[in-house]
Amino acid sequence: MQSKLNILFIHHGHAKGGAAISLLFLAQALIKRDHRVLVLNTTCLPEVDELFKKSGIPTIRYRIRFFPHTTLGALRILSAGDWIYFAYWLLRYPGSWIGLRKVIKDISPDIVHYNSVTLFPYLSAAGTSVTSVVHIREGAYEGMLKIRYNLIRHLLRNQADNIVSICEDNADAFKIGLDKGVVIYNPVDLRKFNSTIDKRESRIKLGISQNAKVCLFAGGCNGVIKGLSDFAEIAKKLYSVDKSVFCLLPSAANEMDKLGIKDTFVAIESICLITEFTYNIENWFAAADIVFVLHKTPHFSRTLLEAGAMKKPFIAYDIGGLREVALKGKGGILVPLGNTDMASEIALELFNNPKKAEVLSRQGHKWVIEHCSATMHAEKIEHTYYKAIKRKVK
Repeated sequence: MQSKLNILFIHHGHAKGGAAISLLFLAQALIKRDHRVLVLNTTCLPEVDELFKKSGIPTIRYRIRFFPHTTLGALRILSAGDWIYFAYWLLRYPGSWIGLRKVIKDISPDIVHYNSVTLFPYLSAAGTSVTSVVHIREGAYEGMLKIRYNLIRHLLRNQADNIVSICEDNADAFKIGLDKGVVIYNPVDLRKFNSTIDKRESRIKLGISQNAKVCLFAGGCNGVIKGLSDFAEIAKKLYSVDKSVFCLLPSAANEMDKLGIKDTFVAIESICLITEFTYNIENWFAAADIVFVLHKTPHFSRTLLEAGAMKKPFIAYDIGGLREVALKGKGGILVPLGNTDMASEIALELFNNPKKAEVLSRQGHKWVIEHCSATMHAEKIEHTYYKAIKRKVK
């Protein structure tokens, strides 16, 4: 019988993103398998502590900043603001590294699990006696000179004991080989995202007509990257053809204000339900007929998995991360990036051909059940830990 592990998760972000939700599910499942889990809250935000502690997962705080120019963009050579921010990060880095090293030594875990590749500058803080695992949840932006990109790859190869990528596209972007890396899709809480949740009751709760043809856009965080403006165009196109179309935008209100695109929705605000961040998104899925996933940059989307779990067909842009789930799970249809006309036409086809929509729904649901349960995810991560420990011993 393999020994139970003490695992320290280093979490880089806030409480509302996919990384935090995936980590929460993983921590819960590992605790059920008798491992000891502790989450290091590097933002020191109370909302992060609350997210984990209400599920019985202990947290501690220590402020460190992930690398400021992430995988979504480069340091702009002509931007004074970028250089100032980078200089500020660089000045604080030595102290952050030393402090994190002390935290790790005091806790003395078996595994230090870095929950994002953006934490790569702190890999060496785990030391040579502690096994380190990095979770790649991002694509790679190579940049003009590839300095950061090559540095990340070098440190991953030489300082991480094992690497988990949440999709093949992420692994390929960083050129992570099978000798040290593994692809494990994010988990879905199948109790929460339950396909038996009643559509009629959900529509009553949300105040939506039972006869409406309902589209869901669940891209509430970073509306530019997730295609919020594209969805507005699609909504207008659909409504111009069919006046029974209604659109759900949970968690989008904050992004609309922040990005200054509220005027974009004026023409369709009467057919939209838009809210600030919501945690009961499963009811919104249940009320919908079609889910839109319109990410503009390579990205693995929890929304695709949640749509499958809820037996909802999706329409997604044909980009890295989305493509592999669509092709493997066959739960939706891909359209070229930015082609809102085609996305609208396919939505109308699915509205008018419920049999085709049902086939996609069943296929997507079957794939998610087989590949994305929290229990299965934890088992695969656990196997990765033991494999990394064995490699360390050798």
